[in-house]
Amino acid sequence: MARGRIGLAAALVVVLATACAEIPTSGPVVEGEAVPEQLPVSVGFVPNPPVAGASETEVVQGFLEAMASYEAGYVTAKKFLTPDAASAWEPSAAMTIYSSTPAVTPTTRGSVRLTLTVAAVISPDAGYERRAPAAVTEFDLTLSQVDGEWRIANPPPGLLVSERDFDSEFREYNLYYWDANFEELVPEPVYVPTQGNVATLLAEELVRGPSTWLAPAVVSAFPDGTTVSLPVAVESGRARVELSAEASDGTSDQQREQMITQLAWTLDQVDGVQQVVVRADSVPLTDAAATAGPAESFSEFDPNRARGEELFAVTNAGVVVGDQLTPVAGPLGELPGIHGVAVDHGGGRAAVIDADRTRVLWAPLDNAAEVAELASGTALGSLAWDRTGLVWAVDRVPGGSRIVVATPGGTAAEVPVPQLVAGREIVDLAVSPEGSRVALAAGGDLMVGIILRDPDQATASIEGLRQIQIDDRDVTSVAWSGLTELAILVQKGEEPAEPYRVGIGGSDLSPAGPVKNPVNIAAAPGEGLAVSTHDGTLIRQSPTLRWIDIGPAVSPAYPG
Repeated sequence: MARGRIGLAAALVVVLATACAEIPTSGPVVEGEAVPEQLPVSVGFVPNPPVAGASETEVVQGFLEAMASYEAGYVTAKKFLTPDAASAWEPSAAMTIYSSTPAVTPTTRGSVRLTLTVAAVISPDAGYERRAPAAVTEFDLTLSQVDGEWRIANPPPGLLVSERDFDSEFREYNLYYWDANFEELVPEPVYVPTQGNVATLLAEELVRGPSTWLAPAVVSAFPDGTTVSLPVAVESGRARVELSAEASDGTSDQQREQMITQLAWTLDQVDGVQQVVVRADSVPLTDAAATAGPAESFSEFDPNRARGEELFAVTNAGVVVGDQLTPVAGPLGELPGIHGVAVDHGGGRAAVIDADRTRVLWAPLDNAAEVAELASGTALGSLAWDRTGLVWAVDRVPGGSRIVVATPGGTAAEVPVPQLVAGREIVDLAVSPEGSRVALAAGGDLMVGIILRDPDQATASIEGLRQIQIDDRDVTSVAWSGLTELAILVQKGEEPAEPYRVGIGGSDLSPAGPVKNPVNIAAAPGEGLAVSTHDGTLIRQSPTLRWIDIGPAVSPAYPG
């Protein structure tokens, strides 16, 4: 792998040296044309094909090296396989990311055992999933002679890539789908090789549809069978997307607009893309002109639109808002003894848990409002108020926890607790900004699932719950800090908790800055993290990531 990079660098040096030999050393100064702005170019290494006479072990090692950098179709990697295996092997089937040097051990003639310490696995069904620390996977590979050379007959499914190469060769992007009512865009993170045509790869993944995990909670406007007919060309800031005839055959103007919205939001992440032009079967998909970036053209579908930005919290006297800890308007601003607060997406209504932890109360933040009961329980804890207007509450009961949902003026309903958390204490719950996913801190573990809603939005269920591997520490609080990112507090034994940020699949786990003894965390896309501490102090993170004491308050919460 290093030889390939060094060889390419040497070739570049030769070209530059040859060009410099022609530079004149005297003569008049002449003003030339302006140099056009160019996007940065990422240079990867060229994988080496098999070497004649290579042993079984060397062939397996060469196969690993050939997968280390993106190559269209991974044609070099396939040269290490038997013809039948090369035809059947699908690099896109999955990706196993390993964290230490693979052990390649010959067992018998024509057999090699490949042992990997797996850090994460990416699959079309589940996306990015971090694995437990020191998770070991073994592949028993069979090699056969092809024209006198050893070749692998049963390669592992998909790609095998080291953490170092994954970090340098792949970048996270979002594909955008719709919620069930085509009202909000829902992001799904994918990892795309930077050496490839990123715009084309994203468009192809988008029209293929969401992962099996997310699919029950979202919809796509692209008809079944739609494909990207040609590579996406990006010229002068304009991305030209050519779709197959399925995109235009029998589709309505509204559906076509929805397809363009998904493409515009997805391709807006690509460097250099400022507009999107979409054609189907060589005909413009709509009569509209080139579509500008989503912030200008499709802001009405932004999951964060109309979201209140103020930070709310609880004091001994009631609910407060802002850095001055000002009591909110209405009865909740002067309701002592309450536990926790959740605020609706626009910041105009709030729900709290009463002093006995047996009732969820709510009221508009208005001086003329009255308090009303939403739900009841035995030991109510975490609250959330999602974009659809549904209030979520965790009730701790003997032998575990239950989840209750209700809308103001409606009837409370119990959400079936998924088997993964049955019998465990749920200490915190958070709903994603667009309302399609839920994060739970339960029994020390962090979990994410999808939300399925009934047609009248009065109740919901949690499906596809899966654990996000962190490490050997317990997760004690969780909030959504971005559309695909969580803010969490983690704690080991009796040690103080610490704030972290983590992708919803476990990617990019990173500390959020030290703070003394936090117990609850609040977050919102584009806003600074906030925590309350053991001594009852509210602390908020500034844009420079410095923690600032706000004052005596607990249970911080952002709207939505």
